[in-house]
Amino acid sequence: MLVILFINGIIPTMSYYLRLISKKRDFLSQFLEATINDSELQNIHKNKINKFFEIYVKNKCNTN
Repeated sequence: MLVILFINGIIPTMSYYLRLISKKRDFLSQFLEATINDSELQNIHKNKINKFFEIYVKNKCNTN
């Protein structure tokens, strides 16, 4: 059985919750390291997570 899950508004939602973290750079660094080292995540998922954070960082740098 194939299940397709669409998540609407993931970037605004993640941005909302990331604002609560005081040391975002440390969090993102550790999160991305854990993602890379996770043997259960497929490369496509790792790439999407990296892409999300690229967009997040780009948007935050342009608005500050």
